[in-house]
Amino acid sequence: MTWFCYFCKAKTDEIMKWKSLRVEVSWRTMDPGVVHCDGVHTDVERSDLKVGQYVGYDDPSDLFSSIKVLEISDTNLKIEVGGRQYLMKPDYWVRLGEAGRDYTNFYFDVYLMPLGSPDDVEVDGPEHILRMARNRYEVFALSEAQIEKLKQSNDKYDQYLLGRWYWLTMPEKDAEEKAETLFRKSADADCADALFSLAQFYRFGVMHPVDLDEYVRLRDEARSKGSLYAEIFYCVDVTNGIACEADPPKAITLIEERIKAEENPDPEWYDALGWAFFKNGQKDKAAKMFSVSIKKGYSKAYEGYLCMSATRELIIKARKAGCGFAYLFDLDGESEDFDTASEVQKETYHAVLKNNYETALLLGQTLGAYYLADAYYKGTYGFPKDDQLAWKYAYRGGELADSLCYALLSEMITDGRAPKEFGQDEADFFLLQSLRNGNSDVLNEVVELYDQGRLQKFADEIERYYIPLYEEQFEPEDDDGRWDAYV
Repeated sequence: MTWFCYFCKAKTDEIMKWKSLRVEVSWRTMDPGVVHCDGVHTDVERSDLKVGQYVGYDDPSDLFSSIKVLEISDTNLKIEVGGRQYLMKPDYWVRLGEAGRDYTNFYFDVYLMPLGSPDDVEVDGPEHILRMARNRYEVFALSEAQIEKLKQSNDKYDQYLLGRWYWLTMPEKDAEEKAETLFRKSADADCADALFSLAQFYRFGVMHPVDLDEYVRLRDEARSKGSLYAEIFYCVDVTNGIACEADPPKAITLIEERIKAEENPDPEWYDALGWAFFKNGQKDKAAKMFSVSIKKGYSKAYEGYLCMSATRELIIKARKAGCGFAYLFDLDGESEDFDTASEVQKETYHAVLKNNYETALLLGQTLGAYYLADAYYKGTYGFPKDDQLAWKYAYRGGELADSLCYALLSEMITDGRAPKEFGQDEADFFLLQSLRNGNSDVLNEVVELYDQGRLQKFADEIERYYIPLYEEQFEPEDDDGRWDAYV
């Protein structure tokens, strides 16, 4: 029986060729305090592969099987590992195995490197770098070679992009400190987008208490220095009511005026306009703007479009564009039909969903971590109930600032299903982090905890920002969603 990677199920008219096979063994300790994931990879050129041969690769764990080559073509590679066959397509990862030993999880993955892959592309020029830095999917897609090149550079834009990589991917324990240092150094050299990234630290309580006044001050200073990132987020803030009253019609006017004034508007303006239309209840116009943004090359705009119309064709296109959000949607009813499926189908559906959620997380979509954590926590979709794995994925999602993962961490501690070293103080803090990062569903609980004498270290933040929102619930007007996150 040949096992198809989930990504290979989608048939498209575009033919993609491949240049090499990458075999990667990575490992991660089960200690929640250690966030770094190490790994080694071996690249084998297509010209060096022969049918029937066994591929040699570096495996420090000594836990995984050999890889046998069965078939080779321009567009795919068929391999056999541990008696199971896999048909691989270019530009998709396939997880071949997981194993644990000595409080460490090991992962065994393969990937067909396509022609024109990120390793072939130079990150060059300020505009290119700034555009990449604004799209979390492109930041997560940076190759090891690109990251190493950024680390060796003293260029202010390279340092800014490296700071974004540290902050968004959180590859090690002191990543936020490194990001802030790089942002300040880049901002001091007049990279205005770096100044805005520093502003976001005050917006989300990273390295500093939440301070919306300081956020607005730094955001507007970045705008005055020409930061496109800050200009876009000013309009996003007007849409969502961040440090102001939510006013989608005003945001629509501001963005439309900006688009008309520019000869070649950045695609992110159309994405921001799409969300403003969406907030204003104009969904047809929103869909059109998301579509324009996508056509202009902004892969993150698929997120808005998929929220409105998750057709099979659109999901496939979004996945091809590297949008991790698209892997949270079913192509063949895997989650919707799971309970009524046969046992054989359930096994297949489980493998598909697990592969999807892991890929979403790999690409930078934090909800992939939440979906995995929640499935292990509840034992749904064929996932075993496993508190250790639920905690691992929820903790990783928390590192990546996912609001739902923070809430799940708090719940696991309260329910006594977390590692023993985490107590009620950590549970309270994780709930606050969930609110900071956009989960308004926990607003009441955070305020109630504060009223009980907890979270007192954050008294100023809670009294300035959250208690007024809490009290608004008892007024005639509905909550305007000012704490909706836009990342």
